[in-house]
Amino acid sequence: MLKATDSVDFGMITADPALRQRANWLAMQFKFSFLLWDKLDDYVDRPAECRVMVACHDGEKGSISPGEYAATARHFSPKAFIVVSIHNKLSAEDVNHLRKQGADLVLSERDIFETSKMEFVLCDQVRQEFLPVKVADLYQGLPLSYDLYHYVAHRDKFLKFAFEGDVLSDEKRDRLGQVREIYIHRTAVEKF
Repeated sequence: MLKATDSVDFGMITADPALRQRANWLAMQFKFSFLLWDKLDDYVDRPAECRVMVACHDGEKGSISPGEYAATARHFSPKAFIVVSIHNKLSAEDVNHLRKQGADLVLSERDIFETSKMEFVLCDQVRQEFLPVKVADLYQGLPLSYDLYHYVAHRDKFLKFAFEGDVLSDEKRDRLGQVREIYIHRTAVEKF
């Protein structure tokens, strides 16, 4: 992990151990430079320019508002893609208010753990060449209209797993089920 004042790919403000573990996993998987801060005050004291900043609001009454997280992150990382993670569901009006205060995306904690939205944001903002997809999103028995890739972290490479026009066999589909994410090339998004 880097020290504050550096420029990093990915930063997260949270004291939650599970969210910190998820941030560590994401950074290691994608080999991103990253920093973690326990509280918003820690980030203000030791800011860093981030390409993607995730500000996790704990949802406790009397705590700093999600809007303050968004505005502060935007102030110190003006070019960053700002994600505000919230504990409870917000109304559409509250989400729009957060966007006006600097958030590019509002996610629930559940979204961070159970969907590939964070991987998508990180790939889109940092990697920008390959985008994650879930195996469940692939149609069984139909020819692929795009190539599929697997990311090999220890080699920092995307390897082609299946070719456009292939029909995934049961064996390949079973192997896909053993990896957390598969990827498509950015140019194939319209085909997906």
